[in-house]
Amino acid sequence: MKKIGIFDSGVGGKKVELDLLRQFSQLDLRKTSDTPGLPSEDSEVLLSNGSDVDASVTALKSSLDFGGDPGDLGILRKSSKVETILLTDQKNLPYGSKTPQELIELIWPFIKQFEQSNVDLILIACNTVTTNLIDRLRQLTPIPLVGFEPAIKLAASQSKTGSITVCATSATLGSHRYQSLIRAHGKNLNIYQPDCTDWARLIESSSLTDQILREIVDQSIQHNADIILLGCTHYHWIEDRLNDLCPDGLRVIQPTEAVFRQIARLLKL
Repeated sequence: MKKIGIFDSGVGGKKVELDLLRQFSQLDLRKTSDTPGLPSEDSEVLLSNGSDVDASVTALKSSLDFGGDPGDLGILRKSSKVETILLTDQKNLPYGSKTPQELIELIWPFIKQFEQSNVDLILIACNTVTTNLIDRLRQLTPIPLVGFEPAIKLAASQSKTGSITVCATSATLGSHRYQSLIRAHGKNLNIYQPDCTDWARLIESSSLTDQILREIVDQSIQHNADIILLGCTHYHWIEDRLNDLCPDGLRVIQPTEAVFRQIARLLKL
């Protein structure tokens, strides 16, 4: 079984871990709940070989409460083709306002922990760290690294109006990596780039209101955007809420599927 180390500054990492275990799970979910990919209480949950899962569906659903213990992911852990180790640094939030030097000093002890745990791959589930440090980190550790970053290429390929909104931290928006993505894939796009640095803190405390999200939707409409691109894994927790506030012709996207395809390719899953 392949072992993947996941790092994030906070609860975004828990969402990524849940999605990763689901992606590489052998579960056959015969019915789905209101949350895509998850079973309802009366679902018939089977492994792909037809055997019963020795855990409760309720435990799996409770894992969606990001304040809970990642151990609540018992069902998915038992059926997954990968083992995950999640490390977070919530005491030093927010990462989005820190300098690259501050970031490397914070994240390096976690990279060393992953090395000591003999992981096969490190997933940086933090756009701020990826866009500011991933090239440097690849020079410092022999372990393959994959990172989340704003999916400008994906947004450019899907936008019909040629205008998008990128929700990200100031550190991500100001990074050389982000600017290179714009030059490579977004030079023909009109990009509205609100500073959403404070969202991570608000999501951690369950304080991000619909009013704040509506402001982003309204501003996106004013900029003729047809895509809102999420550039922080914290924001994945509010993806459905944000989508529900969007009118026809405006939708929310993020890069999880592309990141997981890269992991599958590197680990031959």
